[in-house]
Parts: sequence; structure tokens; C-alpha cells
Amino acid sequence: MTSPLLVVGILLTSLISLHQLKADKKRDVFRIGISQFITHQSLDATREGFVDELAKQGYVEGENIEIDLQNAQGEQR
Repeated sequence: MTSPLLVVGILLTSLISLHQLKADKKRDVFRIGISQFITHQSLDATREGFVDELAKQGYVEGENIEIDLQNAQGEQR
């Protein structure tokens, strides 16, 4: 027969472990890279729309995502 104290101990350990896993997942930060060839009205609008939609889905820069924007400004080198 299993000791009630052992069962309670195993359950508490499991609950604490699950709680810690949830807390760790909340801290995940996704890194998104955006490469833009040149500054242009339509390209800028597309980028802004992408970032706005991410925010609508719950991904906010500085909270749970980092956005790395690289703009070549027409340089091909």
C-alpha cells in the first residue's frame, strides 16, 4: 500500500514542475528579422501592417518579440 504522504509529495512536486514550465514559456521571446531593400512608401506600409497584425495576435515588440529591421537603402553590396 502506498503511503498517503508519498502520494501528496509526488502530486505537489508535479504541480510545482508544471507551474514552472508555464512560467518559463511566458518568458519566451521570439526574434523576427525583416529585410527591406529600400525605403519606399509601399514597402514601409507592408512592414507596418505586418507589425500591426503581430500586435493584434498578441506579439508586442519589447514584450514577447524582438524585431530586427535591416534596410539596405538600395546598396547591393
